Amino acid sequence: MTPAITAHRPRVVAGLQKLISDSAVHLDRVNAWAPDLRTRLLDFASRGKLIRGSLVAVGAEVCGADPDEDLYRVAAAMELVQSFLLIHDDIMDEDHLRRGQPSIFEQYRQLGQTQGYGHVARFGESMGICAGDVAMLLGYEGLATTRYPAELQRDLMLRLSSEIADVGVAQMADVANGHSGRRVTEEEILAVYRYKTGRYTFSLPLSLGALIAGARDDQIRGLSLWGELQGTIFQIRDDQLGLLEDDERTGKPAGSDIAADKQTLHRLLLAERAAGTEREHVLDCFGQRDLPPEGIRSVRDALQELGVLAEIDRRVRIMDAESEQVLQSLDTLPAGGLKTLKEIASYNRGRRE
Repeated sequence: MTPAITAHRPRVVAGLQKLISDSAVHLDRVNAWAPDLRTRLLDFASRGKLIRGSLVAVGAEVCGADPDEDLYRVAAAMELVQSFLLIHDDIMDEDHLRRGQPSIFEQYRQLGQTQGYGHVARFGESMGICAGDVAMLLGYEGLATTRYPAELQRDLMLRLSSEIADVGVAQMADVANGHSGRRVTEEEILAVYRYKTGRYTFSLPLSLGALIAGARDDQIRGLSLWGELQGTIFQIRDDQLGLLEDDERTGKPAGSDIAADKQTLHRLLLAERAAGTEREHVLDCFGQRDLPPEGIRSVRDALQELGVLAEIDRRVRIMDAESEQVLQSLDTLPAGGLKTLKEIASYNRGRRE
């Protein structure tokens, strides 16, 4: 991880602690589930890479502003929205492991089991949905309780709402792609990358930070476009990690994306190149829920031998070059800010974690 991002991690965690602690004033008067949930949310959010929250601070810095307590409250809000998306995503994907620990719905399933509850699977999922909802709404509460002018608060909330609504629609396409059985096109896959992950991972937090810094409209548009390209690269690398890395590095079960038959660019290119070759049998591995280790290895070998990984690298270089051109148009930003963005791009295109 680049220092431009990790430098902000301690203050983002502090922002999370403060925001979640503040919510006790109204949540804890409801019932005993509130302090339980607050503990789980803080642990869940803090164990992440905190990339999105940190990029809020980066967005302000590259536009010449110094992050303060209110900005890190916005960063914490961004991470709670991220938690909301992940908690619900794990339920939809039936992923029982996240960040090396049981996912939130799995934690509640286990709790229900130890407490003797009925229908523990449904209990866990239902509690997970509630937990995700609370995380999202606490994120909005974080934005509403900054000391920024009302107009700026409105702009921050509107930008966040619009982008996360787009994420939801993109997630619907991703879910449908995984269940329809039809062959998904490259354009459809890239649209999911752009709107489900790319924009909200990079464009959104950078734009929030730039808004707080008082950046010009053209600067915010440029950062948003740069973020869209870098966010798409981020998702491509994330898919590659899901296919190639073991659970110790990704925090998810090895081969989970293969078992789930996740519709990725890697999956699409592999299907095109393996068809009619001695490697065609590897396509049968996708969608096998109890995929053995040798099946995972055969897919990984095929990705390498059929040149899929090399082709992915070529496409990443093209996107990275496009993002570099965007940076050249942002010559009104401070030189230090452009240097920071270049460092992040360098980390992103060669990402290994």
